[in-house]
Amino acid sequence: MAELTALHTLTAQMKREGIRRLLVLSGEEGWCFEHTLKLRDALPGDWLWISPRPDAENHCSPSALQTLLGREFRHAVFDARHGFDAAAFAALSGTLKAGSWLVLLLPVWEEWENQPDADSLRWSDCPDPIATPHFVQHLKRVLTADNEAILWRQNQPFSLAHFTPRTDWYPATGAPQPEQQQLLKQLMTMPPGVAAVTAARGRGKSALAGQLISRIAGRAIVTAPAKASTDVLAQFAGEKFRFIAPDALLASDEQADWLVVDEAAAIPAPLLHQLVSRFPRTLLTTTVQGYEGTGRGFLLKFCARFPHLHRFELQQPIRWAQGCPLEKMVSEALVFDDENFTHTPQGNIVISAF
Repeated sequence: MAELTALHTLTAQMKREGIRRLLVLSGEEGWCFEHTLKLRDALPGDWLWISPRPDAENHCSPSALQTLLGREFRHAVFDARHGFDAAAFAALSGTLKAGSWLVLLLPVWEEWENQPDADSLRWSDCPDPIATPHFVQHLKRVLTADNEAILWRQNQPFSLAHFTPRTDWYPATGAPQPEQQQLLKQLMTMPPGVAAVTAARGRGKSALAGQLISRIAGRAIVTAPAKASTDVLAQFAGEKFRFIAPDALLASDEQADWLVVDEAAAIPAPLLHQLVSRFPRTLLTTTVQGYEGTGRGFLLKFCARFPHLHRFELQQPIRWAQGCPLEKMVSEALVFDDENFTHTPQGNIVISAF
């Protein structure tokens, strides 16, 4: 297929430029599945497949995706034909290496907004799935307005735009980047207390935590929602890496100079507060992009308990180039950069039926 040849060439260009892109397949189930398999065969990679149903190898359900945070993959499929889990979609985008495609499977384009969304059972009080037309219409506007995303619809001619070449990108060598180096100096001399490092995905939070552990003179314990998500942290911490699951750590009498909590927002706040209170110094790392009490909510709720919190932020992407099209699209589609999210609402809040 000429389409696959063109996509193969574009993939090589994306890898040189250090970016990722979204490719939407919208159509009937059989058509989407067939074209996804052709993409997988044509473009070498891991091809992690996120779906409520085990349709392919390397499958993971949206609810289990949290266990993969901190790991990296080349190419992935997000099956939203029966429901769109926004939090899982955002998390998946952060696991993809430079030069990757995120393939989004959607129902027939004209039928999408009228189709019940199975994911609505997680947050709606209705006994059956409901349609989410306003959200779907918003996503459609974002996808059609994004010149960097590729929309491939069944029974529509496939058109691949010409993308202006970008400057070649050179991946990080493993040594601390200038932003990380500055934070390491401050953390190394931090008095007893709690520090929080927040950032969008791909900024090197886990690498920074591992670099800190490898440099401190004392002992550190690492905890996280899942050990599998600490692969990057462990790589940088080296032989000083020691992991204990949150519940096991709480039940033990383990002591250390530092407690390092990776993806801290994904741990229940009461459990996290008990853990933090047991160690002289704690480093919390988490993304600021997420839903359901994570991300911004973590800063507004949990971190507000510590008036003398040392708060740091990483802004420069490390795992992909600045201006990555996939990151930009996900942020716009899921409204991650709205400045209203950085402030706690003030005054009386009234919720009424409409």
